[in-house]
Amino acid sequence: MSTKAIIFDCYGVLYVDSHRSLKQEYPDLAQDIADLSQQSDYGWIDREQYLEELSRLTGESTSFITEFILTEHHLNKALVATIAELKTQYKIGMVSNVGRGWLEDFFTQHNLRHLFNVIVLSGEEGITKPNPDIFTLAAERLGVETGECIMIDDIQDNCNGADAAGMRSVHYRSNTQLTSDLQALLESDTQTM
Repeated sequence: MSTKAIIFDCYGVLYVDSHRSLKQEYPDLAQDIADLSQQSDYGWIDREQYLEELSRLTGESTSFITEFILTEHHLNKALVATIAELKTQYKIGMVSNVGRGWLEDFFTQHNLRHLFNVIVLSGEEGITKPNPDIFTLAAERLGVETGECIMIDDIQDNCNGADAAGMRSVHYRSNTQLTSDLQALLESDTQTM
């Protein structure tokens, strides 16, 4: 099958993840922060509950925590340009493990919503990566078969989940590596036609 859609992860690919910075800033709380992030990713707690609990754990105000999270995420501007170029030929999706209410802050701040045909968020669906069902859902919403999708993620287990759903995947490590690996997959489409 030829590729009709390319799906990106958000945190760790499109944005450098602030949760890593939080864990570095508060190493004694790393497991608690990871547990809270998981609860948020599944949609078990909302944004306000997440912030209040982080505030309680760290002793910082919720406004400080919010500002920390928003400023510690760094947009991968080179990848934004690549996505815009890819959108001229492919449907573009996003699948991200993130709680409700977080992504819009980043997308509004950087005017990114227009880049994506479909966005599937774990906190809204109650399914997290690497569960293959979240990838299947993204393909359905894009109107394509899973075999017509390439998933790009910085976590190998998530790539494995996409593969299990029938997609091909690229384990993201750098923009240069992504460009090379993605080009190889897209070129293999033309060789099998």
